[in-house]
Amino acid sequence: MIFKLPRYFLIFLLLLNAAIHLPFLNLPPVSRHVWRQTFTLSVARNFYKEEMNVFHPRVNNRGISNGITGMQFPSYEYGLAAIYFITGEHFWVNRLWSLLIFSMGILFAYWWIINLTGSTFKGCIAAWCLTWSPELFYHGFNALPDILALTMALGSLATGYQFLNKKKYLWLLISFGMLLLAGLTKIQFLMAGTIWVVWLFSNDVKYRLLKHEKRFVFLGGLSVISLTLGWYVYARNLIAKTGLADVGLEFRPVDNLQLAFKTIWHNLISDMPELLMGYASFILFLVGIYIIFKENFLFSIKVLPYVLWLIMFIIYYLIELSQMDEHNYYLIVCIPLLILIMISGAKFISDRYRIVLLILMIAQPVLSAIRVIPSRWMNRNNEVQDELYNETSRNRLKYFIPENAKCIAVPDQSGCIWFYFLNKKGYSFGNKEELKVMYNNRPKLESIVNSGIQYLYSNDESISQDEVLEKYIAKSIGKEGNFSVYKLQNKKNN
Repeated sequence: MIFKLPRYFLIFLLLLNAAIHLPFLNLPPVSRHVWRQTFTLSVARNFYKEEMNVFHPRVNNRGISNGITGMQFPSYEYGLAAIYFITGEHFWVNRLWSLLIFSMGILFAYWWIINLTGSTFKGCIAAWCLTWSPELFYHGFNALPDILALTMALGSLATGYQFLNKKKYLWLLISFGMLLLAGLTKIQFLMAGTIWVVWLFSNDVKYRLLKHEKRFVFLGGLSVISLTLGWYVYARNLIAKTGLADVGLEFRPVDNLQLAFKTIWHNLISDMPELLMGYASFILFLVGIYIIFKENFLFSIKVLPYVLWLIMFIIYYLIELSQMDEHNYYLIVCIPLLILIMISGAKFISDRYRIVLLILMIAQPVLSAIRVIPSRWMNRNNEVQDELYNETSRNRLKYFIPENAKCIAVPDQSGCIWFYFLNKKGYSFGNKEELKVMYNNRPKLESIVNSGIQYLYSNDESISQDEVLEKYIAKSIGKEGNFSVYKLQNKKNN
């Protein structure tokens, strides 16, 4: 079988994945989680155009400030900004950057399972199942830092087992370096470090570390945790200092029991089988669950790190439960655990009904493509307004005001989608009522106008007729579709 020629299998897999995605290479950010996509791309653009200082990530929803605020370590954004200096800023650049990162993750998944099991068959199945996860099929082509974090976590696992097998300290350093980058990018991916926790205390002959190796592992783990926590403390202090809280670096549990059960139920019966795995992979998962309990694998030293990972994931899941209903990508951190179960199911099926496994493997990319392509890349949706999505109308809106002029965008609840497409900065509000909130005994809009903001973008026509807000509108200077652009004035000068 082709599994005996893993090099060619992996080349085929990477080329197939790329070929399916390439027709959408120049697609703007769109569809599910476009809010996160445009935020990520805005930070990358600001590195590129303002300052390549990784300690100063900048947002567009900044008012009249410099926009510097705290967030997760901007590894994805900073790397993309560096590429912009070579290619210029284009939609295809960020999509290729994401595709390259995800392709590395596919290779790392294969390498990890090879080092763990010694089986090329299982390594190939792991790479195949990872590639055709609908959630990764979609986000592995989007501007999402979680894909970089997942890739680095898989790389840390692969090189960690490489160190265990080869006992060369270079692999240990690389493993901890990748784990550090994974944790800095998204802190939950530090869960991949559970292999080191188990090995540090293991007395098993195969997994036992020597005393000097344990010292290096302990110091490495301590460094990774300290540097990761140090960054997030720094980021939270930046948020507190600037007041720009576009990224919330805090726990978000659910305080409504009914909502909690609804979210958990939806994640289990819908998101897990349909998005994280795909229905064909879900069959492998169910068979794998049966094998794990039948063979009592849960208590083996080989599986123990991943049991610990599962426990940590459950804790993380519960403290972030309010995010789990809409933010499916928060669940990506558990995909390596699902992969382990799926390869057990695949091996069982292959040993008995090889043709069934072949049918399921063919179904995996087909089902992922059907789930993602029509609804997310071919079907227009209301995540991005047509005037912003269309390049011609977008450019008209963009150049109604001076290129570097700051402005108000209302109503844009995201705080980043409009600003990203218009390439503007300033104040973003979810509705016009926020402009009328009294601030120092005057409407907030007056304070903003007095600070020097002269322009307002809106697709809410009622703004120009509002008895409070109309006093601050000097004139309409442009209209495109439902969008209008207004020149603002100080009420005192009216």
